[in-house]
Amino acid sequence: MSAKKPATRLTIRLPVDLAEAAAEAAKEAGMAVSDYHRFALRQAVDRQSAAAEMAAVEERMAAQLTRLHRRFGQLHQAQQFQFAVLDQFMKMALTLEPDFADEASRAAARATGRTRYKALMDSVPGALDSPLSKAFEAFIAEAGE
Repeated sequence: MSAKKPATRLTIRLPVDLAEAAAEAAKEAGMAVSDYHRFALRQAVDRQSAAAEMAAVEERMAAQLTRLHRRFGQLHQAQQFQFAVLDQFMKMALTLEPDFADEASRAAARATGRTRYKALMDSVPGALDSPLSKAFEAFIAEAGE
């Protein structure tokens, strides 16, 4: 035997057309009118609860997306900083020149350093994944301007 849950009596007034439509729907469903009213009320309450729960989920998702957007912006800035530091380091390392006595030797060393730097920068995009390659090429284009 199942124990009945306590119940509260609820009396409502319905327009005639709504009451007749509910009675007809209850008859089609094979339910008593009072059972049909309870069923319809439960459906409305559950739908309201589901809508509120969905709104809360959407709010949490929006907040998470905002945090992710901010974090990706920070990562992008860090990446740009790393590119700039690496770029400056490579320029320095590849254009280092020993102390030469004459200007012709110094100019030749600079030209060799610039050639090495350009060869390095031209080889990097091929070593990166496609999206990174495009970002690196854009960085090189900006640095060249």
